[in-house]
Amino acid sequence: STNNHYPRNVVKKNQMIFEALLKFLLGGILLVFIFFALGLGLIRIWLEPQIENVLTDPEKINRLLPSIVVEKNIKVEINTVKIDWSKWLSPTLVLEGIEVNRNENLRLLTLNKLKSVIGLKSFVKFWQKIPITNDIDIDEATFYIQKKQTNELNRMLLASIPLILTKADNEKKYLYFS
Repeated sequence: STNNHYPRNVVKKNQMIFEALLKFLLGGILLVFIFFALGLGLIRIWLEPQIENVLTDPEKINRLLPSIVVEKNIKVEINTVKIDWSKWLSPTLVLEGIEVNRNENLRLLTLNKLKSVIGLKSFVKFWQKIPITNDIDIDEATFYIQKKQTNELNRMLLASIPLILTKADNEKKYLYFS
């Protein structure tokens, strides 16, 4: 008689191997979730205060600026730093009261509020001193321009964009645009 069934001991052995592989796979998946949760907790508990500490300390933030900015004696100060976790896995960095000054007494730029979504790419770019150019929202930027000279038509250029000045603006030493 021909019997197409496997012997009972072979089936039981295969079942035990399958169960062991399934337990190993499920245990690995559980371990990945545990490490992910621990990593996220570590970021929120340890890294968040470190970022806030660095960004609110003028000396520390100015050490992170590109060399051209340091050579021009440009300083950056940030009043308030918050990390908003309302999007859960994509935290938002919120900077308020940003001032960019040159030579301690010449204000160049103020930003009321700047928001940026933080991701792994953002961290890598920040530590490599590469500008972060995506997912940035700026609320009320004010540029301060020191007037040195104008031509007869009372024009100045800001980033190659001509600014038409009134007679009152032409008499001022500093101009600001918001």
